[in-house]
Amino acid sequence: MNRTIRRKSGVKATLVLLSVFLFLLLFAPTASAAMYGDINDDGEVNVQDVTMVMQHALGLITLTDAQKAVADVNGDGAINVQDVTLIMQYALGIIDEFPHAALRVDELRALNVKTIGVEFSRAPTSSERAEIDFVVKTSANVTIATTATWDGKVAKLNRTNNLDFWAGTYTVEVSGVTPSFSGTVSIATPTATSLEISATNIPDNTDRAPLRVRLLDQYGSEMALSDAAFN
Repeated sequence: MNRTIRRKSGVKATLVLLSVFLFLLLFAPTASAAMYGDINDDGEVNVQDVTMVMQHALGLITLTDAQKAVADVNGDGAINVQDVTLIMQYALGIIDEFPHAALRVDELRALNVKTIGVEFSRAPTSSERAEIDFVVKTSANVTIATTATWDGKVAKLNRTNNLDFWAGTYTVEVSGVTPSFSGTVSIATPTATSLEISATNIPDNTDRAPLRVRLLDQYGSEMALSDAAFN
């Protein structure tokens, strides 16, 4: 009797799983995915992606590093049943965003006197970049015309006339992300902060090793060597 009950329970669980996959395959709307969840990189999140991430979680297949990067949709560093569930929910239209995929500003810093860096939580897609707008203002609330170039997840803001920013504090406002961002960054005149000396080889008794000397400012940029640089 107990054996019959267990057999019926197993059949019922199998039928439930088959029903879910059949529903996904036939009725679930395909959702466009620029990055996360699209395991097979076909531009959609659907039953194929759910199947692949489930097989990986069960150890039946091994995803490539690129596929693992988009399969970890909750950003916990592992690919497991939580990711399978989230990708299935996304394919079904139950959720419209993965927790790991939320776009936000993580850091604002001066890269040098010409460039303000705005680092995001991930690299925005081309469509997301089109929606993002940057406004840079001086401490006197004067707007500085800037242009943005992208380096992965970092937006580099430069003055449109390619001049240096004046020394001082600037407010940077970022719209097109949720929530919108506003922060301040300070820019100072470059001053020497460190001196790096390296040798290309180890000198012996007869030869001196050629030396490489680099003077760096507070932004990590190399400065020209001169007597004034050491004052």
